[in-house]
Amino acid sequence: MVETDTMDPTGTGSPPEPQAWPTATPRKRKTSFWTRKTNLPTYEVVGPLHRLDYRLLSNARSELNPGSEQYNAFYKMYPELEEYDKKLRPFVTEEQKERQKESLFGEEALALALNNACRIDHFLSREAEGPVNPRRVIMTPEKAARTIKGVARHLGADLVGIARINPAWVYTHSRVNTDGLRIGNPIPLDQPYGVVMAVAYHDFDMLLAGRGISLVGNIETDHIVFCLGAVLGVRMTSFIRNLGYNASYRGGRVQAVPLAVDAGLGEVGRAGMLNTKKYGPAIRLVTVTTDLPMAPDGPVDIGVKDLCRKCKKCAEVCPVGAITDRDEQENVRGVKLWPVDGEKCWRHRAAMGSDCACFYCLSACCWTKPQNILHWGIAEMVARSSLARTLFAWLDDVLYGHQPRQHKLPVWLRYSDEKPALKERISRFLHHV
Repeated sequence: MVETDTMDPTGTGSPPEPQAWPTATPRKRKTSFWTRKTNLPTYEVVGPLHRLDYRLLSNARSELNPGSEQYNAFYKMYPELEEYDKKLRPFVTEEQKERQKESLFGEEALALALNNACRIDHFLSREAEGPVNPRRVIMTPEKAARTIKGVARHLGADLVGIARINPAWVYTHSRVNTDGLRIGNPIPLDQPYGVVMAVAYHDFDMLLAGRGISLVGNIETDHIVFCLGAVLGVRMTSFIRNLGYNASYRGGRVQAVPLAVDAGLGEVGRAGMLNTKKYGPAIRLVTVTTDLPMAPDGPVDIGVKDLCRKCKKCAEVCPVGAITDRDEQENVRGVKLWPVDGEKCWRHRAAMGSDCACFYCLSACCWTKPQNILHWGIAEMVARSSLARTLFAWLDDVLYGHQPRQHKLPVWLRYSDEKPALKERISRFLHHV
């Protein structure tokens, strides 16, 4: 199971009743030049917040087995969705996925073999549900936060933050049988702290080759989410449970992106993904919830909203128009955001034979660049200056093209010995520099 890394996982049907959380966020928020910490998250709460039922997400609905108890119970609550979902379900069968893989990879046997070697998360599912040590280690919240963040980095997290969980970000019902919960069980609000870790896409050649109708994106996503992320989440959960506290990784308890914003990892961009200062949106989030008291981190303001208003690349390259190109944000379930049509996005990915194979918006983002001193310097300026953000968006079009170039597989993964063309070598050089 993988949580959708967007702040707007579109749901339909009647929402749960609103809770007594703040209905508006005061916008008095100033940051100094040298620090980007703020006293309030940069998303704006403009109405009552509703907890989201995870079972309403498109990928969760596609996994319901016709005739099962869960299937009948769900469509009894949401009968208007049944006929619509019947048309989509044939796209996500294992046979269909395998046919799509063979069709998309063609003669690239090396890439197909690597794709099939990237899923180890199901081997780790039981390890994420181990016992809690009866002997509890007592630490101050500050010491606990330092320890957890140090362990997260040691285990492989590229970024890590801690937040006290806003109950609005907790899903209402479980969509999987795991961690003491069964499908359809209400999710309790018994773990008030969240550890949010990010694993970055470091192989930039694979990221560029994953644009468009290609399962190269699937290889990288499976590698990051189901290998590196799964191991990171399971080991962090095990570590906290050995300290004597409850912790949960698998089960889809919380929405990852708003929790990451609260934990200071970045801001929500136009495409609904988390944009970080160091890696842009080229990350995957791993969330662990726990009852271990920790000192939370504060949110940050790195200028993402201003840059997204000026850039719009993700909206223009999206093949199905799931991302809006409008300047103004809208009220999305109580939060002011650019709306993302999750149904369109999911249908496109499902038709390709996978639910995580399109890298257009992620790789087209002008903040997604290789890690080097030039990129770090530009990111610092962009986080602090509106003028730098204007120049950055324009310069990105000049150097990399307004419509990002589609790259082929890296040479080491190509089945043929054909050398890259000169145009491709120049394009790769520009992207890396």
